[in-house]
Parts: sequence; C-alpha cells; structure tokens
Amino acid sequence: MKIDARVKAAVERGQIGWGIVLLLLIELKVDYEGGTMRSVKHGRKKGRRRINYSKNLTAAKKKAIKKRKTMDGITCKQMRIAWDKNATIKQNMKAMGLAYDSNKLFSLHPSISKHTEEMEIDDPKQYGSLKSQIQKAKSTSGKPEVKKVIAALEKEVEDEEIRQKKGRTYRLLAKDIEFCIYMIEKHGDNYEAGIFR
Repeated sequence: MKIDARVKAAVERGQIGWGIVLLLLIELKVDYEGGTMRSVKHGRKKGRRRINYSKNLTAAKKKAIKKRKTMDGITCKQMRIAWDKNATIKQNMKAMGLAYDSNKLFSLHPSISKHTEEMEIDDPKQYGSLKSQIQKAKSTSGKPEVKKVIAALEKEVEDEEIRQKKGRTYRLLAKDIEFCIYMIEKHGDNYEAGIFR
C-alpha cells in the first residue's frame, strides 16, 4: 500500500501534519516509499522454556532419603541413641535386634514344603535338650550392642508398667489443702453439710 497523492497534497497545504501521517503509516505498517514495513526482532526467539522435571525429581528423592535416614519421627530415646545415620532403616533395625517387617517374621501361612525330604539324625541326645540348644543359639548369635538396645527397651516398658500400676498422683495447691482440712475439722464426715448449695 503506497501513500496516496491526496495525502501528500494535504500535507503540503498544511492541512495534515507529518506526525499524523507517520502515525498512520506505523498503524497501517506501510513504508513511506511504499510496500510493507520490515519487522525487526531483537534477541532470541521467545518461546516456552522446557522445565527439567528430572532434576527436581532427583533432588526430591535425595531430600526424602536424607530425611528418612535422620528419623526425626522416632520418639524412642534408645532407638535414637543406637541409630546409625549412614546405614539404611533395615540395617539399623537388624543391628538393634528388631524386626523390620513383622510379616516376614511370622508367616501367615506356615506350611511344610512338599519338596523337602526326611532325614535321619544319628543321635539326638548328642545335641542336648531343646532349652540348652536355645541358650547356645542366643549366646552365639546376639551382639552386645543388640542386647543393650533390647534391654533398654524392656526396662522402659517395665518402668511404664510400674508407673501405671501406681496410679495417677494428684498435686494440690497449698490453699486447696488448707481448705480441705478446714472443712473436715468443721463438718467431720458429714460431707453433705460441707457442700455449698
């Protein structure tokens, strides 16, 4: 689209200023010489940036693993003391002598495998009684650190049981005790007279 001769004549007569003509040209994207105006883009082409989700995901995983290893949720004092931050949860539980998965500890469907074969024992008395075998197994398998953790946990449970057997102790203010003594001296065992109505 070219500038019309009428527009040029109007500008020369002073009816229209060049400023208005330039504004019209810019609005219509028309060059003074003719043809369309050339658009110039500065900088790179603008587009949506891709978000690297894998980086955020790995950072979140690392943070979760670190939080899990610190075990802020454990309130048991003995477990906090024996906890190793460099070991996994399963390794820590095994080192303390505790079960990580109780379902694996006691199987829900105990059954004898059909593929096992019977075998004969030469002399069952040679191994001793069942109690002595259990004691030998406990003495050889247990670590001293494991025994400390379990003993501390058992002691904590016993202390809690003793505390519960004693019952709750109530602490009264000195003024409340004085008031109770006054009411007993005044009314004796007649509790109905001591009640305020």
